[in-house]
Amino acid sequence: MITKLKSGIPREVKLGIKSILNYGNKFYCNCCNSRISKFRAGGYKIPVLDELKVIGAGYHENDYCPVCKSSYRLRIVKLYLDYIRILEKRIIVLHVAPEEQLAFILSKLTNIEYIPGDAYPERYSYYTNSIRVDLTSLQFDNNYFDLIICNHVLEHIQDDKQA
Repeated sequence: MITKLKSGIPREVKLGIKSILNYGNKFYCNCCNSRISKFRAGGYKIPVLDELKVIGAGYHENDYCPVCKSSYRLRIVKLYLDYIRILEKRIIVLHVAPEEQLAFILSKLTNIEYIPGDAYPERYSYYTNSIRVDLTSLQFDNNYFDLIICNHVLEHIQDDKQA
């Protein structure tokens, strides 16, 4: 019953409620523009990740936003995209393994032709119309995209150099 009720509430309303419930002045999420009291911890405490200082892996005290669920990695990507001002231009974007919050942001921009894709697009069907994409053999012409966002993906591809 609760799940049915939740599914009928528009995404913007859910984010608004979460923003109110988590309101504070200590942190700011640049993905959903929320001012919040704290980010939530996330990731896993795996000694070898700490030992090898693997960037983007392991446990983080301030990992994800309680409003939009964006991770610190995604907030860094968004910060960079805002810094270079590319999202203000008329561009074609391929977003591989589309993170929910960034997919939401990009799909709403009218100046962007947004194409989300993944080797298993059905994983993203609840928030995007992803297409099947094989990074080792793209079905698009060379230089078709102005921007390709491929965040934490290549380590999962056997022939990453080909990709």
